[in-house]
Amino acid sequence: IAFNFEPIYNLKGRIEAYKEGIANCVEPMGQFVNNNVMMTNAVVCLEDRDRARAIAMSSGRGYLNTMVNMYHDTMPPQPHAVVWPNAPFQIQDEALL
Repeated sequence: IAFNFEPIYNLKGRIEAYKEGIANCVEPMGQFVNNNVMMTNAVVCLEDRDRARAIAMSSGRGYLNTMVNMYHDTMPPQPHAVVWPNAPFQIQDEALL
């Protein structure tokens, strides 16, 4: 499942599809079946909630998305994906965090 740029609860369908595919696999590639899921998400954890949100909304935080959209070719890019070196999308609304 790899990188994630949306709320974790949105991945439920993808995780279920992965688990179903693993459960129904009759010819695994290699010696082991990997029935694990990894989700990678950029987070900011601080004691001060307002400061954490301010950092999460800062303009430089979006560069991770542009790099993933540029280099990670095993998943489709987000709609309207910004690819480095173009300036990243800046989060204007906390609801998008």
